[in-house]
Amino acid sequence: WRQWWRAANIEHFFSFFLTCLACLVLLSLISYSLFYQADGQLKEGVSQFGTGLNFIWGQAILLEGRLGSTFKLMFLLMGAAILLTTELGVLDATARISADILKVNYLRDNALWSLSKLYYCFLWGEILLGSAILLYGSVNPHFKQPLFLIETSAAMNGGVMFLYSMILLYMNSKILSRSISTSPLRFVAMVWAAAFFGYFSLQAFRVQIIPYFSSLF
Repeated sequence: WRQWWRAANIEHFFSFFLTCLACLVLLSLISYSLFYQADGQLKEGVSQFGTGLNFIWGQAILLEGRLGSTFKLMFLLMGAAILLTTELGVLDATARISADILKVNYLRDNALWSLSKLYYCFLWGEILLGSAILLYGSVNPHFKQPLFLIETSAAMNGGVMFLYSMILLYMNSKILSRSISTSPLRFVAMVWAAAFFGYFSLQAFRVQIIPYFSSLF
């Protein structure tokens, strides 16, 4: 158990934490160097890219002016690849976890519903639900705005992480034995994570989600 846990920590540290940190730092540096002067002031004319997701298109245009159209295309393809691979990972993880829970707890002895069948049902269910939300944009103009959809999904993801952290805290304090529960330092980190995701999820719902649904009635 300890060897597996150590290997999992090392793998997550290099493949997830360091990779995400490097990408965030590099993307932030690219954005800052394109939009700001050395003294920290906005460059002339870049304020037009300050609404919605226009800043991405603005970076692509500024890169084209400095380095040519090839770098503009590479930057846009990189952004699309980051979003696509992230969503594919979310779809896979959600479908896999949901299928595991359903199979282990309710369909363990059911030969008809294998784990792979449940996985593909959840996966295609997510895809169909996402397609329905996008098609709903032809009726409701809010759902035509990419930024609104991204903010809504981010708020929902934060809510899931809040619940996830709370469940982990409950398991480690009430269910698991002390021999396999987390260390005090990790427990404090989970408390911080629960408070962090809980606060910003509530703020996102208060600012974005609740006003939208209130306007429907």
